[in-house]
Parts: sequence; structure tokens; C-alpha cells
Amino acid sequence: MPGRPEARATTDEDERKAKYRKINKTVGKDLPIIPIMHYSHGHVGSDRVASLFYDAGDRTHLVDASLTA
Repeated sequence: MPGRPEARATTDEDERKAKYRKINKTVGKDLPIIPIMHYSHGHVGSDRVASLFYDAGDRTHLVDASLTA
């Protein structure tokens, strides 16, 4: 990778960061984006269900949940 040896050898932190930013821009410009994962949500809803919550970790909280007829 062009520029990497110079960035690694630089002792000044700000200069090194600038060199790595330049490398990252080059990589980002030249390489395609290939998604390796995707998100899916397997949740359903109903007017009969109340107080059913999912947290950020996708865990279901049933403590306050209720179902009406």
C-alpha cells in the first residue's frame, strides 16, 4: 500500500494521522463496497398486543406485555 511505510515511520502523531487519512481516502475511492451482512427484523404487530417492547439487543421484554381478545 503506497504511503503506509511513511505513515508508520512518522513519529509526529498529527502527521501520521494525516497520512493515514490520505491512505483511507484512496482506499475508499478505489475499492467497491461489498456488503457482508444485512439486518432483518422478524417482528410482527397487532392491535391486540399492548406494552410489548424490544430493546437494542433485539431482546423481547414480556414483563408488561398483554394480549386482548
